Amino acid sequence: MLGLAAAVLAWFASLWIPPFQSPDEAAHIARAYLLADGNWFLDAPAGKMSGGYVDSALVVYTRHYVQMNARPDVRLDPGVSAAVGDLSWNAHGQKQFIEMPGTGYYFPAIYAPHALGLKIAQWLDLDLHQSYLVTRFGVILTCTAIITLALVLHAPSPMVSAVFLLPMQLFQLLSPTIDGITTSLSLLIASLYFWSLARPYTPAWSIAVMAASLFLVVTSRPHLLPMLLMPFALALLKKNKAIATVHTVVTIAATTWLWWAARSVVDHRVNHSYTTKDLIELYIDAPLRFFEVLSNSLNGEYLLFYYESFIGVLGFLDTRLAPLFYDYFGWGLVVAAIVGHLLTKTVPTHDDLVSRMVLAFIALASTLMAFFAMLVTWTPHPTEIIEGVQGRYFIVPALLVAFSLDARHPPADPLKRAIWFGWIGLFGLSSLAALHGALMTRYWE
Repeated sequence: MLGLAAAVLAWFASLWIPPFQSPDEAAHIARAYLLADGNWFLDAPAGKMSGGYVDSALVVYTRHYVQMNARPDVRLDPGVSAAVGDLSWNAHGQKQFIEMPGTGYYFPAIYAPHALGLKIAQWLDLDLHQSYLVTRFGVILTCTAIITLALVLHAPSPMVSAVFLLPMQLFQLLSPTIDGITTSLSLLIASLYFWSLARPYTPAWSIAVMAASLFLVVTSRPHLLPMLLMPFALALLKKNKAIATVHTVVTIAATTWLWWAARSVVDHRVNHSYTTKDLIELYIDAPLRFFEVLSNSLNGEYLLFYYESFIGVLGFLDTRLAPLFYDYFGWGLVVAAIVGHLLTKTVPTHDDLVSRMVLAFIALASTLMAFFAMLVTWTPHPTEIIEGVQGRYFIVPALLVAFSLDARHPPADPLKRAIWFGWIGLFGLSSLAALHGALMTRYWE
């Protein structure tokens, strides 16, 4: 019941965000519509990028809100929104081809909650705005269920909680894209990892849940491919061949999907004469060139943008928090680490240290993969700078770092426990306040 109550409260908070204001949200909803319509894969007619045929009324509804993207001077017009909100699904089945190549790289099952929400809305004969809200609630409910399971398995430390409650993460969690689902699944994977390490045997259900979660995460967020190392580390530490066998199959399946998607998706958003496959081979043959370009992309100006968009630059990078919050939440992460260590002083075992080092390595590798992925897919070649990297790409790596530094359970002492959860609550409320202020200023005032 608490999880359901949290989902309802989160849904009400999500009403601060007008539809289609999260990056690529329109493409994600269109991709979910295709899945709900029985189309698992994208098409690419002559002269078009990969996409599919979407209800023409949904296209009209989407375009009304998309016009605000990356235009901070444009506010929401309640009158026009109300008129567009009366749109219904096209009764005559009229459809329009929409290009959405970026979604073609992701395994379609990640859109199941969105597709189910749209399908239920159509069954109930709801209008498009109501259908959107039902879909948003379905995604939030899915995330809440995943998070609840993760918390039951392994209560998070203040540092883990702080990363998960940052304004940027909350904004994505409240938006019906796939970021909230993949980050929630990543939290579940890390919780399962430590939960399994703490037990003498690993139940079959936990192996299956970790396998399914990892497959969905890495096939929808390729820069998190290093997370596939987690179950193999678990298998070695637990001396469990079943874990290794299952996740060998998962690794083969995930890499096969990504290889197939990279070759089949028609994506001309970046104008260069090299394919993604060509660029991958080029930088594998000359790895020092990659690190040279990476070094150029880590100067002061870019680092500041990565940091601020990690804390929270919302919308289409057009909605900033109040300036004081960037320092506030940065220091809040430091305080979170200190609070966790002061309240639970334990001596880690050898296996505990090894398991944490594995997560730290995966976090570093995933961070490098984020840059590499944008270099070979989004950056014109040749280049001196990697383009398109945003701070939100580092939320899951930061979550893994937080687990590696402090994966301990809440203290038993009532006072220490109150401080532990009280601090987490304070951080969460501060994040909601920062989010509310930024969204009200951007869209509603």
